[in-house]
Amino acid sequence: MPRKIKLVISDMHLGRGYWREDGSRNPLEDFNHDDQFAELLEYYSAKEFRGGEAELIINGDFANLLEGTGEDTPEIISEGVALNRLEEIFRGHPRLFDALRDFVNREHHSIRYVIGNHDCGFYYPRVKRALDQRLATKVQFVDFVCSFDGFLVEHGHQHHPSNWYNPRRMFLTKSLPEPILNLPWGALFVLKVLNPIKLKRPYVDKIRPFGTYITWGLINDIGFTLGTMMKIAYYFITLNFIHQFWRESRIRMTWNVLKQVTVQPDLDGAAREILRRSRYHTVIFGHTHQYRHVQFWKNKEYLNTGTWIDNISLDVENLGRNVVLSYILIDYPEPSSARWEEDEKARPRAQLKAWQGHWRITEDLA
Repeated sequence: MPRKIKLVISDMHLGRGYWREDGSRNPLEDFNHDDQFAELLEYYSAKEFRGGEAELIINGDFANLLEGTGEDTPEIISEGVALNRLEEIFRGHPRLFDALRDFVNREHHSIRYVIGNHDCGFYYPRVKRALDQRLATKVQFVDFVCSFDGFLVEHGHQHHPSNWYNPRRMFLTKSLPEPILNLPWGALFVLKVLNPIKLKRPYVDKIRPFGTYITWGLINDIGFTLGTMMKIAYYFITLNFIHQFWRESRIRMTWNVLKQVTVQPDLDGAAREILRRSRYHTVIFGHTHQYRHVQFWKNKEYLNTGTWIDNISLDVENLGRNVVLSYILIDYPEPSSARWEEDEKARPRAQLKAWQGHWRITEDLA
């Protein structure tokens, strides 16, 4: 019988391409697995999956529309700015988007896109249409949360004050020629502080735990580390005491953000609370860049899709660079008259997977 599946991926952070036109490395590009992603989509379109029903759920931060270095005011994201950044992402990853187009245009295949905190430009209609045109299909966009068959799928940024978008005020319009995105503190920090740092230290946002890296930097890279800390401190001051029309900030919000700075993002508590007070049997998040599977109670579980970009661990037991091409496969049982609420055997199952890809002789390590 044709199989019914759903694939959930997140946090690819596609940028303008791994290599620049002059052949140099783009330090702001985090993703270099276009071929492996294409192979994943091909695998779930062939053999026992051929002719079956397949939906790809992109659970946020697929396109990094916060890569704005080189612009005079990168934090001002109008519809035109977001559209230009997406077009550059298309040019930087032609193989990936061709494979995505081929996958979603097969019979019984579809795509659903849950918008995250890095791809917030998709709140603009023209940006959504640009992706539809590139993929030659209609993409179903979801602002924050999608649910189906007892599953709740959410990127997860709305559970962190630093990345929380105000759903009642997504755009700023007062005294402006056109609407611009009302970016939260975290997005502004990426555009104004983190991206310039990554031009000099491309690995800086991939290190865990970050407190250990600060200690290392004060010993081995003291000039750069102290300079960066001063820039961050200056940014916090201007954020709260110098008014700028493209942002809204409060000292209380800054305090909530500061309490999180040295703490690795964790969504276990949010998932547990959702499962406790609802009929959902499975919560799926992204955002933290850490794949995860937690069983809270019988038939109540939380999964995190992780990321396809590098993580650098400074913990002794996990020391070094690590990348796991993680994703979630939701496999439906054979058609049954029973409903999942009434019969546990009729319930679709979510499995945390790691894509190994085709066998390769070599791999680029740089």
